[in-house]
Amino acid sequence: MAAVPEKKADTAGASSADELTANLVRAANSLLNAELPTGKDWAYLTATSPAFSAATATLARQAKALLQRFRGWPADDNAGVAAGLTDVVDAHLDRVEDSLGELTGRSAPVDALRPAAKRARTKAPGVAVKPQVNFPVPVDNHAPFVPPPPVGVPDGLLGRLTLDGATHPMADIIREFPSTVWALALRPPVPPRAMVETPCTWVDTPEKLDAMVDVLAKQEAIAVDLEAHDLRSFQGFVCLMQISTRTEDFLVDTLALRGSIGAALGSIFHDPRIIKVMHGADHDVIWLQRDFALYLAGLFDTKQASELCGNTSHSLAHLLQLFCGVSANKHYQLADWRMRPLGEGMAFYARSDTHHLLYIWDTLRHQLATCPPPAPPPSEADDDSEVDAMMYPSTPPELGALPAAWSRSALVALKTYTNSPLSSDAHIRVAKRVGVPLSARSRAVLRALVVWRDGVARAADEGIGYVMPNRLIVRLADAAPEAAPEVAAFLRELAWASDQAEVARTADHLVALIRRSKLDFQAAEEEERRMLDEKQQEKARKAARHRQRSPSPQAAAPPQVPLGGLEADGRPAKQRRRIAVTVAPVEASALGAALGGADAGE
Repeated sequence: MAAVPEKKADTAGASSADELTANLVRAANSLLNAELPTGKDWAYLTATSPAFSAATATLARQAKALLQRFRGWPADDNAGVAAGLTDVVDAHLDRVEDSLGELTGRSAPVDALRPAAKRARTKAPGVAVKPQVNFPVPVDNHAPFVPPPPVGVPDGLLGRLTLDGATHPMADIIREFPSTVWALALRPPVPPRAMVETPCTWVDTPEKLDAMVDVLAKQEAIAVDLEAHDLRSFQGFVCLMQISTRTEDFLVDTLALRGSIGAALGSIFHDPRIIKVMHGADHDVIWLQRDFALYLAGLFDTKQASELCGNTSHSLAHLLQLFCGVSANKHYQLADWRMRPLGEGMAFYARSDTHHLLYIWDTLRHQLATCPPPAPPPSEADDDSEVDAMMYPSTPPELGALPAAWSRSALVALKTYTNSPLSSDAHIRVAKRVGVPLSARSRAVLRALVVWRDGVARAADEGIGYVMPNRLIVRLADAAPEAAPEVAAFLRELAWASDQAEVARTADHLVALIRRSKLDFQAAEEEERRMLDEKQQEKARKAARHRQRSPSPQAAAPPQVPLGGLEADGRPAKQRRRIAVTVAPVEASALGAALGGADAGE
């Protein structure tokens, strides 16, 4: 494990800062390339290996000393030093990226030093203008989504479309399609060519798009995947489409061709005779609808197939390793796919998601044919709903689980996109997701802040997490400051907070919002107390009226009866021999009057 060389760093001088940056980048490079033990392994080696313990202690002292001279962190604050090291390295890498991006428009080589999740949260070089600004049809984040009619549907299927603007327009075609391919001939799997030997075409003009469609129209099956972006967009949008045949890979620039893709690819995606093989297509299905009015007739989802086969994992990375012996590189999984041009690493990563997928499809179909068909759990055995019929299709047993894979893939293809308004309990779900208990007043403030965030994100077409992430918005609601400088301190943690004028305007607006929500909460509390008092007063008035209508104990007492009782003609009867028996009715009447009086008094 390489140690960070201890060099002097004077923050007042540019040369010292540059030297410090070089040291930090070098240290980060060593750490990221090293396979360091963690958890129990770290504790074990620290306890049993003096050499390991001494080396890590030396490295810790050097890192602390370096950072303390640069930022003045306390040397004994391990957590602060760790967080500070990450922030400083990331900040300096941002500076390098921005500078190189301005000069070349390309991503900086040091981008590889940054963890993928961290890269996704930072500004990518070359993305100076949000792509959606140039979309041919402006983004509308307020209008409800209406499924557009599909184009390019084969003539023989036009009569099967449902064009009511409310349901999936190709629902009938997608539902019936699985029954036509259950007995599809299982040919031996065709291994893919090596990626270095396979041509790859970057498609970014209408002419290249038409040429690609001509190739796809001749295929029995194609592999498809999408890369999307939603950090700087309210609904998100597709940035890249990857398509592979048995012999060629295509990378389609969906930003440059956003207005052309739907019409060009409709004849491919809406023709069930051309199988579209995808992995975990739940999101891809709705993204295609939302951005390009494309639906998936003839979908085979390899994730659904893997689940039916009972594989130990159903990720694409696992299937690539299991069937192809390929270790997936997820370095760019959270990359900013808006960036143009794509770097070589990003392009290779994008191709790898579809290049081997048709071979995985071949292999899974053979595996499915040997698996028993799935049986519904006992609780659903008598359920005849359409979903259950597609989850557990009744098919010849010799086909194994293959029919169920097609049916479940069709269920995925039947998903529809919705652009729903903010729900009334959105703030409750935000608080639960963060896991911070809030008072009733803080929940009222959080509701107002969540409504504000949703409105800003829709109007500016920004991701809600970019406007204000959940953890920060809950912290702000819990503190509920009423001074602009205090609110501004929260806002400065946000990526867009470099514009001080915007921070000041937003802080003033949020102060007014917080004050108003507190006043509204106080007024609601007072109104609730007033209504409760009114209910209690009304209850007391009802009780008083009830007492007034109830007879008094004397009036309720039975008429006095002589001790001897009455004869049949109503005259007093003669005294009986057993006086004790004649006394009992008197005692019973007194007890009844007493209890009656108590009841009336209550």
